[in-house]
Amino acid sequence: MTYLGIMFSKRLCWTDHIKSRVHKCTYLLKKTKNLVGKKYGINPSRTMWTYEAIICPKLTYSCLVWSHSLNQTTINLLNRVQRLGLMGASQLLRSTPLAALETISENFPIRLQINTLAEATHCSTGGISFKLSQSHFR
Repeated sequence: MTYLGIMFSKRLCWTDHIKSRVHKCTYLLKKTKNLVGKKYGINPSRTMWTYEAIICPKLTYSCLVWSHSLNQTTINLLNRVQRLGLMGASQLLRSTPLAALETISENFPIRLQINTLAEATHCSTGGISFKLSQSHFR
């Protein structure tokens, strides 16, 4: 069941939602990558803007609801999207590690971005808890 762009499962497992977001963002990043070349296309600063203004908000949408369920598998999926976005914006070697890309581009790891955004949203809503239980769907 999808409601306001959030995929709910019967067990309230957020892995399907995160995989869907990762798939959509990866698709958009690959389409953006086709626009960039060494002698043509948009410059790396525009590619970075695209990543920060379009991909990151799409990836972190509703993270207040699902950030508590991040595990190593979902973090690895999110890291792949971040790496793809930062590689497109920096045009470095393919073997450049993600930590170096984050440092060069002055970005935080996606896990920290999600946790920070979830904390800020939690504080701005007055501390309302959005953790859902199975009883909400009966």
